[in-house]
Amino acid sequence: MGKFGAMAGFLSVALNCMTLGTAAPSYSPTFVATATEIRPASSDGKLSAFTYLSFQQMPAEVCRGVITQLTAQSVQDTLCTLPAGKLNFNSKQGGYFLHILTGNAAGMRADITSNTGDGTIQIARDLSRIAKPGDQFAIRKHFTIASVFGKVNEKSALTAGQSIDGFDNLILVKNDGSTQRYFHVGTDPRFSLWMDQDFRESGGVHLDAFQGMIIRRTSPESTFVYNTGVVHDVPTLIEIHPGFNLIGTGNSQTAITLDQLGLVSASSSDGIASASNPAQADNIVIFDENGQGNTYFHLKYTNVTGWYSFDFKEAGQVEILPGQAFYINRLPSNGAFGWFPPEE
Repeated sequence: MGKFGAMAGFLSVALNCMTLGTAAPSYSPTFVATATEIRPASSDGKLSAFTYLSFQQMPAEVCRGVITQLTAQSVQDTLCTLPAGKLNFNSKQGGYFLHILTGNAAGMRADITSNTGDGTIQIARDLSRIAKPGDQFAIRKHFTIASVFGKVNEKSALTAGQSIDGFDNLILVKNDGSTQRYFHVGTDPRFSLWMDQDFRESGGVHLDAFQGMIIRRTSPESTFVYNTGVVHDVPTLIEIHPGFNLIGTGNSQTAITLDQLGLVSASSSDGIASASNPAQADNIVIFDENGQGNTYFHLKYTNVTGWYSFDFKEAGQVEILPGQAFYINRLPSNGAFGWFPPEE
């Protein structure tokens, strides 16, 4: 057994494992299991509690390979050959994605739509202008609502009900600030399932490893969400879009300060926008364990630069703890940029 640690209610256990096979490039993943506490509602159940959380791990690798050929819609490999159809997308069970690990495209990811038995993998994103033959990649299975919270809600024990209101919700935030809500229907395992606010079956909805989530708890008792995966120790590119980006660092046990995030660049086109005041800058909002948000921005004024709070107090050493979710509020006038969260 390797590392063991707990922070802000988040418990992590890491185990070292050997490579899954000798044909593919060698690697030794560190597995992480977490138990995240979900805050209870008020004792009378009238005031809901909101927990902002993120993952402390990435999905484990199914296999690792090396690109031999690629087109706008596919990559080919002779090491990571899986049975035909193994990686085909399934809306109820979720799908797989390809994660580039080396070369100029390192960190980029693409959803997999299907695969053939000869090592051809069809992808939903064109990587051919950046990725090259010889680049290593990993295949991972997406986290989904059902895989994280349980097909019949057994991994979280969120309060189930027959409608979205009055019961526990999983809330995902879109870039425009709107939300998509999900809830678990029924307590009988034979008929229970996850649905969205429009009553569409949603157990297979993908949850990105760096995606922030909100749990609305209506019960006066706390509960836990359990998840497993591997330590974030490879390059991973996160796309930050104009608007609201609710995300996490992906780290299992290491707190990261604002100074360490690596979000500041010489140009606001490929990093967070600095300014002399928070109204003209991109903002970061960090949520504490009580659901309270605190706003920060990167100050740039004459000879003064650095992270500051909304009321202009130095904030470079403010920490984002493992499992905390935070917003990057990107100004609408700025375009998207790519961010590489620090690896563990």
